[in-house]
Amino acid sequence: MTRIVHAAVAAAVVVGVAACTQAEPSPPDLGPLPADAWVAANLPDGGRAEYNPAQEEAVARCMADQGFTYIPVRPPEDEPLVIEEPPGQVRGTRSFATRYGYGVAWQSEKYPPGNEEAAEPDPSDPNQQLLASMSSTERAAYELALHGTMNDPPDPDEGPKPPRWQDWGCSGQARWDHDRAGLAYLDPGWLEISAEFADITEVSLGGHADVLAARAQWRECMAAEGFGEWRTPEDTQEDLWTEVSRFFFDEDGMPRDQPDLKAFAERERTMAVTDWDCRAAGDYDARLHAARSELETDLIERLGPEMDAWLDTYWRGAESG
Repeated sequence: MTRIVHAAVAAAVVVGVAACTQAEPSPPDLGPLPADAWVAANLPDGGRAEYNPAQEEAVARCMADQGFTYIPVRPPEDEPLVIEEPPGQVRGTRSFATRYGYGVAWQSEKYPPGNEEAAEPDPSDPNQQLLASMSSTERAAYELALHGTMNDPPDPDEGPKPPRWQDWGCSGQARWDHDRAGLAYLDPGWLEISAEFADITEVSLGGHADVLAARAQWRECMAAEGFGEWRTPEDTQEDLWTEVSRFFFDEDGMPRDQPDLKAFAERERTMAVTDWDCRAAGDYDARLHAARSELETDLIERLGPEMDAWLDTYWRGAESG
């Protein structure tokens, strides 16, 4: 009996050791990018602002001063859409790619795409009922007082203008006084800053010497395995998401019945494993991260005064404003 127990324990230890040695580690943590570190240091909770009832009351007072009735309404809360991750493997590992590819087919089957339509105005909103009872002239005056020129079409000769809360009537003034953080990302200065950060992804990275070399190495590796149609690793998933939508909708945008994704999923898995191996062979992820870190650091140093001024206007000065 003792020998049997010892043998069972020894077998369990061997199996446990084998399982530990075969377990695939999580993807290496390359550390936060400089832009992410800047956000974490300067914008608590990612810069989100909670609804303030005083904002609606301020709109009502402003409208009353101009001879209009506005009834404060709490806006509906958007429920965040939670997309589950495929079970078992960790995204970013080779075993995830082997089982799920990029997760495109799995997610599409679990959360089939639909024809999302724009939300209609809430018929229970008393202000919508007020608008419905007005003549076109009364409604135009009401909306001008409430929204200013926010919804005006752009001048064809001048093109779109940067958004300014000062042009948005009572709603703009109320947002400035009580939801300043909600205006921060519409600020013309911030839009220019954001455009420069977006330019890193869209232009600057593509011209970085080491990224050019890494992508060339990746393309050669992928082409050798029969996947030569993509120029960068970032293109692969975007193209697959476009491709998978065709299984759910026909050329006229009508839903298809019971789309069969087996062949697509098999190709996705093969492609994702090849992509993973080719990126690993050229240390692509670390090289891209290093290049992006370099470019973001330079940009933050150059735009530091503008970014500080933005923080002073919308965040540091929000409480006293």
